Amino acid sequence: MSLNNRVAIPRNVLLRLPRELRDEIYALSLTHRDPGDKPMLRICEDGSFTPPLPALMQTCSQIHLETRPIFIQSARMVVSVDAGLNATQEWLEQRSSAASALADVGTVTFTSWEMFRTASPSERCIKWDRNEGMPWMPRQPIGPTMFITGSDSPSISDEAIPKPIRFLLTLPNLRHVEIGIPLRLVVDQPNWQARHYYDLHSLIAITSLKSVTLYLDTAGSQGGSMYRWMLKRRNEGKIQLHSERVIAVFEEGWGLRSWLEEGFRVRGLTVDVRCVLQNMERYLGLLSSSNINVKDEKRSCRAATSGP
Repeated sequence: MSLNNRVAIPRNVLLRLPRELRDEIYALSLTHRDPGDKPMLRICEDGSFTPPLPALMQTCSQIHLETRPIFIQSARMVVSVDAGLNATQEWLEQRSSAASALADVGTVTFTSWEMFRTASPSERCIKWDRNEGMPWMPRQPIGPTMFITGSDSPSISDEAIPKPIRFLLTLPNLRHVEIGIPLRLVVDQPNWQARHYYDLHSLIAITSLKSVTLYLDTAGSQGGSMYRWMLKRRNEGKIQLHSERVIAVFEEGWGLRSWLEEGFRVRGLTVDVRCVLQNMERYLGLLSSSNINVKDEKRSCRAATSGP
């Protein structure tokens, strides 16, 4: 055999294996058995990754290209700001087939509720008031009222639709969406009485969805710790009837869960909508547990026990 006819043998031992075997190794290395324990994929404004990509993906350019689809399919894609969303889209489009990369995305997590802000109500709109459902303190303030709105048929080209919704509409195999919603909006004092509209209803146009999880962040209010205290009391068999009613209100998200589920049902879709009373970034491990204010937790529990 002449030197010109020799087959180049890769120096990387992994690349010497057949592609089918390599794909099995990639899947075992990059996916998790527990569907809820997804690896994080968070792309910052400057294009860096937090946390860094798995070491396997950084071995060489060929392995990076081969592992990208498997990693994207198994990862939770986290977006926190508009610039991060732009960087995420650019990274997905780096592949030779951008459509194929978008088809790999199965789970997207938004930690910023402000990204869903819209100027005015659309076809569907509800006044979401979280000051209801506290039997022993019905006027307990949680924050300014929000208006949840959206379109029955949002368009990718419609700039009036928030950018996160338009991005989600480009993902043909999207299965899970997670959104963090603060129950205390951070607004300027002069705008305290202004109406704040957020597009959530437009999610019903995503026919591939299987679940929507809304993380209701109760930081600065008594809601979350009170809810967890009541769950603990229920597990101990020491809960009263009025507390059961409050737990139901919390898990209903003050009517938000059933309203969104009804929107999917009208479209003929069965989507599991859940409300989690917890700070999203802490719940998903994006924040250190040292940030928990233990004193606020104890104070809230004492307030809960003061009811009838």
